[in-house]
Amino acid sequence: MGSTTIKMLYLSVAMILFLSALSVGYYLFTSTSKALDQTYVTTQNMDRTQTTTLKETSQSDPVLGSVVVQTIYQYEDSGIHIYVDGVDRSDPTGVGVINLKAKFNVNLVRDTQGTLTSIRYTTTS
Repeated sequence: MGSTTIKMLYLSVAMILFLSALSVGYYLFTSTSKALDQTYVTTQNMDRTQTTTLKETSQSDPVLGSVVVQTIYQYEDSGIHIYVDGVDRSDPTGVGVINLKAKFNVNLVRDTQGTLTSIRYTTTS
């Protein structure tokens, strides 16, 4: 093969790589643009009055009784015991006696490995 043929093959490989890079770059640009547009539309249509209440609170933050009831239903099948004022309320059938507007202090009890074993709620005064 002559020198000209080899140069032409290198040039054609370089062109193919360049066109492939352009195609991939265009695909990444358009997919990122679509994702940003969808994020903007989703954020604009969100109901900003809704907030999550099932977050892990600090030990000093009191929570409402409604959060206690939600926690009981959330951890129903996990084996974690939930005590409300010293009474085991792990079974959701007994949540009717919990005052939903009362405020409770949270005490998370963990074992030596850091696994959550029980949650204790005590009514604040």
